[in-house]
Amino acid sequence: MAKGRPVLRIDIQALRALAVSYVVVVHLWPGILSGGYVGVDVFFVISGFLITSHLLTQAADQGRVSLAQFWGNRAIRILPAALLVLAFTALGTVIFVPQAFWQQFFREIGASTVYLENWALAADAVDYWASENPPSPVQQYWSLSVEEQFYIFMPLILVGALKMGGRWRLWYGIGLSAIVATSFVHSIAYTAANPSGGYFVTTTRVWEFALGSLLALAASSAPRPLAIPAAWVGMAMIVAGGVFYSEETLFPSYRAALPVGGALLVIWAQYTRGVLGWIYRLRPVQLFGDLSYALYLWHWPLIIFAEFTWPGGLPVGGRLALAALAVLFSWLSTRFFEEPIRYRIVA
Repeated sequence: MAKGRPVLRIDIQALRALAVSYVVVVHLWPGILSGGYVGVDVFFVISGFLITSHLLTQAADQGRVSLAQFWGNRAIRILPAALLVLAFTALGTVIFVPQAFWQQFFREIGASTVYLENWALAADAVDYWASENPPSPVQQYWSLSVEEQFYIFMPLILVGALKMGGRWRLWYGIGLSAIVATSFVHSIAYTAANPSGGYFVTTTRVWEFALGSLLALAASSAPRPLAIPAAWVGMAMIVAGGVFYSEETLFPSYRAALPVGGALLVIWAQYTRGVLGWIYRLRPVQLFGDLSYALYLWHWPLIIFAEFTWPGGLPVGGRLALAALAVLFSWLSTRFFEEPIRYRIVA
């Protein structure tokens, strides 16, 4: 039987669209949106919320969690597009990149394949001989590596909580809260001591996923009088992070609480009416939400290869063309590669 497409919340799809737009804009026009990297933190919250929601539904219905099913579903969701872009990147490296950079780039392609790119980048950040390495065409895989590492241990905590019997939700909440507190404090301390490495390591970011998980565990939405202000304040917090943060901002540390808190408020609000609801429903917004994963993967290698091809710097028209090409590649790979694998596998 073919797997059906999930029903998607339009507010979360809009958050995805905003997050990936932030990332693409900051990479193509950093002067316009210097803090666009906070889009990654929005993705982390969404991921923690949605994945935990699926696991909690399974736990409530079956009284157990199938780790094999969970990890298998994640592989079906993540790997096709990720491996396709890695294959394209390896080919593009041979075609567009000078041979002097091949060793570094292929080492990072290998790290990305096994979802350890964030640790490779963190190691390079504190390695004197590697600290001046140019950005590789797979550097965007650092966040996917963090995400996949979270997916390894997070369901194990739920499995342990289920063994506690009828109060498993309480124990799971305690476990998640401990992760939030520990990781948040660690993020502040480690980022201050090692700003470059702190940006990439898993331990400084786990609290962002875990807060999304706690919101899913709470299984609550904003009361009607609070839904509108919660949604608008949440969006304003994300916008503020994108506008006022920059590459000089010590991040993540406690500063990541601004976009993380904004994403939590928007998801909690579940507000889909009024002006915000109208914006959410715009076809381009929902399309970018649909393509957000693929667009996040495709845009960066295209930028890097273009910079090697035009070392003097891309003109505005070239950057616009790159953005359009990234959207086209994302649509083609999602429509004709990722979705057929994801939704048409015979159970």
